Amino acid sequence: MRRWCEQNIAALDVVAGGEAGHHAQEDRPKEIGTEIAAWLDRHGLR
Repeated sequence: MRRWCEQNIAALDVVAGGEAGHHAQEDRPKEIGTEIAAWLDRHGLR
């Protein structure tokens, strides 16, 4: 699914956030928050 998304969704940013289960936001909250903050910074949104 990841590969299909990378190949078919324009302007998609994909990052490795570590292994997570069904509830990634509970398993990797710091990693996800860090990547969202970096995305906001890259796009000048904060």
